[in-house]
Amino acid sequence: RLRFDQALDHFAEEFEISRNPLVPGQMQQMASLSQVGPDSAVGARPGLIYSLRLEEDRCVLGCHGAEVQLPAAARDAVAFALETPRFTVRDLPGGLDADGQGVLVRRLIREGLLQRL
Repeated sequence: RLRFDQALDHFAEEFEISRNPLVPGQMQQMASLSQVGPDSAVGARPGLIYSLRLEEDRCVLGCHGAEVQLPAAARDAVAFALETPRFTVRDLPGGLDADGQGVLVRRLIREGLLQRL
């Protein structure tokens, strides 16, 4: 059983990192980061392939062949953001304050995982 789980994890990781990022309009998204506020409508990019895991005191997000490390407390907000096609920044769950929500959303937009709608 353990070997099967390890093999499955390996194949899942290989699939995730071998996907070419499709982030149309990313330059425009980056240029508008300063306009992201609590009432901004954002959403996960369609067809996003990612992994999300907890490691000790951090949340590790893998996508586009890269890993983003965030505080473990952000895990619920990250999972919601990556699974939700449309929401406002203030809708993020998990107890982040307004500043923390904005920082998280801007980081996920910068990484090409979310987009401003």
